[in-house]
Amino acid sequence: MSLMGIVLGQRQMVGIVMDARGQVLARARGGYGSEDGGPGPALSRLWPTVRETLQTLARKSERDPVSALGLCSTGGAAVGVSQGGGFIDCCLAPEEQPCEAGLGWAAEVSPDDYYQITGRLPTAAGLYGRLGRQVASHVESYRAVWRYLPLASLIGYHLGGRAVCDPTLAAAMGMYDIREGRWSSRLLSAGRIPLNKLPEVVPSGDTVGQLARGRAEELGLRPGVKVVLGGLDMACRALGAGVLATGQASLMLGSALELLVAYQAIALMPLLQRQGIDRWPHALADVWQSRLISPRGAGMLRWLRDQLAAVEAREARSRGSDLYADLLREMPSDENAPLVIPPSTVRGTDPLGRGAVLDLNLGTTRGEIIKGMLEGTAFECLSLVERADSAGLGIDALRVLGGGVRSDPWLQLLADALDRPLERTAMDRPAPLGAAIMAGVGTGLFASADEGVRRTVRITAQIGPDAERAAAYAIKKERYRAAKHRLGLDRDALG
Repeated sequence: MSLMGIVLGQRQMVGIVMDARGQVLARARGGYGSEDGGPGPALSRLWPTVRETLQTLARKSERDPVSALGLCSTGGAAVGVSQGGGFIDCCLAPEEQPCEAGLGWAAEVSPDDYYQITGRLPTAAGLYGRLGRQVASHVESYRAVWRYLPLASLIGYHLGGRAVCDPTLAAAMGMYDIREGRWSSRLLSAGRIPLNKLPEVVPSGDTVGQLARGRAEELGLRPGVKVVLGGLDMACRALGAGVLATGQASLMLGSALELLVAYQAIALMPLLQRQGIDRWPHALADVWQSRLISPRGAGMLRWLRDQLAAVEAREARSRGSDLYADLLREMPSDENAPLVIPPSTVRGTDPLGRGAVLDLNLGTTRGEIIKGMLEGTAFECLSLVERADSAGLGIDALRVLGGGVRSDPWLQLLADALDRPLERTAMDRPAPLGAAIMAGVGTGLFASADEGVRRTVRITAQIGPDAERAAAYAIKKERYRAAKHRLGLDRDALG
């Protein structure tokens, strides 16, 4: 019997079906964003897209029928539902929410108090601020809502499960007391948010229900398939990368540069707060994780494709070849690449999204610019690792994720710049794998998440740094940081 893992983002979803060894049997994705391109899901498209995606996965894996379905989702959206399951409205929280916007109506909760309760900086108060404003303004739709559910909880409920969420999703909503393991009565009281509008919190990996015959037939699945709540997408991403214990971390290279670090030491909290780093529950009990994000360097390979190699990209698609492999072969082996500071891609850090290219001359080649871009991205990754180190989050094993990890030259450059070994797993975007592992735990196929990881997460490459190149990058790193400071591009760190 196989396992299905589903990841629900604000505008699209992805899913896989895998066997008990982690072999992927099927993949599918779907989009449910609003037609005008605005943030969040279009509620009228949400369930039809989910249904079609599940049908596709079921059809592709019918030789090894699905026994359980694990759900995870973003924490930046919650849908208000009626008790009958109707979708009423969607509550969205931007990633970068100013403190005054999130907590101004609850002034009795200081930023320090908020961090101690939630483990989160008040600059990311999440849905707490948004729900509080709806209560204060008596929005009519708010009165009609029975529960506000994160997307994974919502789809679990729609599939016939209980209307619940786990600690990772609750923490993402910004009003969960991570010390006591329940919704914060103080925050709810300050925001005038009724407890009965929020779902019950159950352990990650809890089986919330199973498919009744009618729903199963609609989806092409067998009756009795268990519905398991995997939790927050970030937690399932860590799980799918095998990041479970102190000293383990993952580094996402893609539309975001994101470092996720796992640990178990509660005593780190004061140091994390001083460093401006959030603290989140992991999918595993008694394990925590912190996320550090760089506003610079994300999406550089995509920019390279669209702006410097549009013709080659079209040709590569027609040939079915790897564009990035071709482009990265243009990088010189020497150290003559210009100094490239990637532009900011995160709203609120630099309104102009500025970057810079230094040491450019008439002889500079495209390959040298490409190498400079990747070096700048690598230095931004290094800053994340150093911030984690300074907060006491020592990293012994670093696994790299995202589309860029398929390139050996890029990973070698990154290992040299970080001066530490890197590991690549078989799945470069592992959140669906993490959700499927949780499905296996919920059904008893895996005795624990640790066992699920041991059986399904595979390390496919280990890349160590070259000592000579690492020494050269240690010098260039200082030039890079001095240039950022000189140009006023060094004041955009995020937690």
